[in-house]
Amino acid sequence: MFSHVEYCDMHFVCGFCDGNARAAVQEYQRRFPDRRIPSRRVFTRIHQTLCDTGSLPRCIHWFVIWEEKLPRVFLYILYKFTAAVKESIKKYCNAKASGLMRR
Repeated sequence: MFSHVEYCDMHFVCGFCDGNARAAVQEYQRRFPDRRIPSRRVFTRIHQTLCDTGSLPRCIHWFVIWEEKLPRVFLYILYKFTAAVKESIKKYCNAKASGLMRR
């Protein structure tokens, strides 16, 4: 699976190559040397899926990509921060519901 951005780039490159999937693989590799290179079947599947459903194939979401690239410490900090925010919201709602907070 690829991200939405990668699928969009593949679709553009395939159109640039007049629908020739083999040429699209080579052009994609030339334009994006640091990315994983899809097979020609992926280029064909993108076009077929767009024709059949009107949308791109199933994608990897941005947070999965970030999670793979972020250091573990940063993810731990992010997790703790999110938990603290949830706890603060919960306390605020409980205080408001119990009538402790006034307008």
